[in-house]
Amino acid sequence: MPGKHPITGANWDDVFDMASRSGLEAVGLLLEERAARLAARKTGRLAGSITHATVDGVSPTRSPADRADGVSKPRSRHEVWIGTNVKYAPHIEFGTKYTPGGQPFLRPALDNNRKAVVRLYAEQLDKVIKRGKF
Repeated sequence: MPGKHPITGANWDDVFDMASRSGLEAVGLLLEERAARLAARKTGRLAGSITHATVDGVSPTRSPADRADGVSKPRSRHEVWIGTNVKYAPHIEFGTKYTPGGQPFLRPALDNNRKAVVRLYAEQLDKVIKRGKF
């Protein structure tokens, strides 16, 4: 889109980037919280380790997890990653030969909240693009 944003005077590419980042951050917070609610709880480390990340940064882990348990940053500025680096997380999410099916927490967090994710992202785009609220 050629030209500048009518309220802020910013380049449209910059406006879209800001809007996208705002939307991804909001989506990341929502899914991080929903996945943590669904995570198996024995010690609380798994639920506390679920974080989200954008190219701008990584959300902090919660006790009793430590910082290394959080998810890595994506390379693309138009992505948000939600997850954990806890080594046993895939066994909980997908199961093992002893626990077929596992106790998924990441997939259901997204599957159960798809409409909320789309709505939240769209609201953030609207807020930034139409109203110029960075």
